[in-house]
Amino acid sequence: QSLFAFHMVEHLALALLIPPFLLLGVPGWLMRLVVRPMMPVLRFMTRPIVAIAFFNVVLALIHVPAVLEAMLSNEAVHFGLHLALLLSAAIMWWPVIGPIPDLPKLRPEMAMGYLFLQSLVPTIPASFLTFANDVVYKAYEDLPRLWGFDVLADQLVAGLLMKIGGGIVLWTAIAVIFFRWAAAEERSGSAFT
Repeated sequence: QSLFAFHMVEHLALALLIPPFLLLGVPGWLMRLVVRPMMPVLRFMTRPIVAIAFFNVVLALIHVPAVLEAMLSNEAVHFGLHLALLLSAAIMWWPVIGPIPDLPKLRPEMAMGYLFLQSLVPTIPASFLTFANDVVYKAYEDLPRLWGFDVLADQLVAGLLMKIGGGIVLWTAIAVIFFRWAAAEERSGSAFT
């Protein structure tokens, strides 16, 4: 990937799109079968504070310049860190989606707050990328430039994708939870009164 913006799209898909769809799409019986051996660990890891902290540590790690440059130069490292991002993201989404009752999900109002907090955290690395006056990831300076896109412009777009693209996904999830919660409350006759 010669553009960091493309790499960022890949990270967004691995963190914010693929895990929730996997958690929603795998049948409960199969999910139970897969996670049964890991249930004690998952009980701890899917606690909201632990899940959000673990995901954001992994996210921060893969954006450390030396680590990202190692990803670009070594396919095994690249694969391993992308797998870590995918798994940590699945753990981050678990308290919201909770595909099996063995590991319960958050109540709607708590899930919205949790995702709101998650939408704030990437502001820090996104800001470093967006407002940097110098190239953060030197390895991208030596890669072929597509469409005449210079390295700083590429970095700016990647930072904006991280913040705005990630925000759109998370705020869409918040909106879906809110409207489902409101509809359920209305059906039960206790609509926010």
